[in-house]
Amino acid sequence: MRGYLKQGFAFAVIFFLLSTDHAHSFPYVSKKIKICTAVLSLVAVPAAIKWGPKYVIQGRTYLENRAPWNSDWKGVRSIRNGTLTPFWAQEIIGADLRPNLQQFKSSPRYVSIATMSGAYDYRLIDSYKLDGDIESVFQSISPDLIPNAMKEHGTGVMNLLLGKSPIGISKTAKLKIALSDPRFYSSLQGRSLKSLHDPQIELIHLSVAGLPREAVDILNSFTESNHKVIVAGAGNRNVEISNDGSYQLHNLNAIVVGSIDPNGQVSSYSLPSSNVFILAPSGNYLQTITKEKYMGGIYSTLGKTSGASALVAGTVTDLLSLIPSLTQDEVKIILRKTALPTSNSKHTKRQHGYGTLNDAKVFYVAQRILESKDFEKMSRIERKTFLESYDLYNFGVLSSKLFERGTQNLESPDPETWMTGLDQIRTAFNLNPLPQSQIALIKAYYSKGMTSNAEFYASFTFEARNLDHEEAAQLEARKSDISKPVATSNRR
Repeated sequence: MRGYLKQGFAFAVIFFLLSTDHAHSFPYVSKKIKICTAVLSLVAVPAAIKWGPKYVIQGRTYLENRAPWNSDWKGVRSIRNGTLTPFWAQEIIGADLRPNLQQFKSSPRYVSIATMSGAYDYRLIDSYKLDGDIESVFQSISPDLIPNAMKEHGTGVMNLLLGKSPIGISKTAKLKIALSDPRFYSSLQGRSLKSLHDPQIELIHLSVAGLPREAVDILNSFTESNHKVIVAGAGNRNVEISNDGSYQLHNLNAIVVGSIDPNGQVSSYSLPSSNVFILAPSGNYLQTITKEKYMGGIYSTLGKTSGASALVAGTVTDLLSLIPSLTQDEVKIILRKTALPTSNSKHTKRQHGYGTLNDAKVFYVAQRILESKDFEKMSRIERKTFLESYDLYNFGVLSSKLFERGTQNLESPDPETWMTGLDQIRTAFNLNPLPQSQIALIKAYYSKGMTSNAEFYASFTFEARNLDHEEAAQLEARKSDISKPVATSNRR
C-alpha cells in the first residue's frame, strides 16, 4: 500500500511541475517530464487496476493503524470506563483475521445490496460504496427533511456494514437501493419493496422497527425465486410496533440476527424467537458515524439488533463476493458451523440462534471451498453434504500452531510482538475454540486493563469433558479476577 502512496505523490509532483510557469521556462525538461508521465501512466494505471483492489478483500478491517487501546486516539470514545477496546465487536468476530485470498481473487467482485432502515444522511456514507448516483440510491430526499434520530440510525447502520475501516465490515458491498422504514417514514417512501426485484441485488439488509404481513410475503418471494440472501435484525423489546405491523419473525425467511452484550450474554432487549439464527456483538457499544459533526473521524455509538445485523450482513456480502453461487440456506450452514459457542448456543430450546458470528473462520472455510475445484460442479445435495462435513471446519492443527507461537510472543516485552501474539491466539481461538486459548485471551486482555473483553471470553461455554481439573480451576480464577479493579499502570 505504501508503494501506491509514493506513486500517487510522484504523479502529484510531476503534474504540479507541468502546470507551473517553471515547466514552460524549461521546454526540454517539460518535454521529458511529459514523456515520463505518459510512460508511468501506461505502466502504473493497469497495474493499479489489476493489483490495487486486492487490498479490498484481504485488508485489515478494524484497526489498520493500530493504536494503544483507549489512548488519545482522535474521536474514539472510552467505552465502559475504558475497559473495552474501541472496536471490540469487529475484534471479537475476527474481522481483521481473515486469511490472504489473493490467489483466488486478485481483484474483488463487488456485490450490490439493498437496505431498509430508518432513513439516511447520504453525505455521511462513502460515495465510493454506492452502486449508482445519489438520486437513484436515495431518491433525492434532502437530509435536512429527515428527523435526526431516523437518519442517524440508518447512517450508522450503513457505516457498520460498508463504511471505511475501522468501522465497516464489508469491503465489497455496493449500496444500490436504500429504502426508508415503511412504518416510521412512509411519507418519503417513493418506491415499494417490489423495487428490490432488481436481479443485480444479491443481499437485502433489514434494520426496521416492524414489517407488515404483505412486506414479509414479498421478501420471502425473493429468497425463493430470485435466490437473494436476506439479513434482518431480530427486533428490540423497547420498540413500539403497531398491531398491523408485527415483525412476523416466525414467517420471515431470512438470516435473523440477535444481539450479544460485551459480557457475553444475550442483550436484554434482543427479541427471542425460534427464527433467530445467530448473534453478533452489539449492546449499545458499536462505534460508527451517524452525525455530520463526526465526519472528521469522531465516532458515536449505535447498537441493538440493527447494529448486530449490519455486522452479519457485512460478512455475508464478502462471502458472496468470493462464492457468488451460494444460496441463503448454504450461507446459513457456514454461519452455523463456524459460530462461536457463546453461552446461549448450548440451550436445548434455542431462542437466540446457534452462537456468535465468527467472521474469521467463515473466510478460512471459504478458502477451503475455493480450493475445492469440484464445488461448483456439485449438485445441491452434494454441496449440502460437503458444507456439513466435519473436515471442512476442522482447523485443529493450524490452531495449535498459532496458539504455540502466540503464547511465546505474549511473553515478549516488545509491544508489537505482544500484539502479534494476541492476534495469533485470537485466530487460534476463532478457528478452534478451546479452554487453553480462552484462558490465554482472558489473561492477555486482563493484563492490559481490558476487563470487559476478558469478561466476554470468560462467558464462553464448552463441554465439561474438554476441561481438565487444572484448566477449570484457572478459568474460574480468571472469571473471579475480572471484577477486580485494574491499575491504569497496567494498560498498554
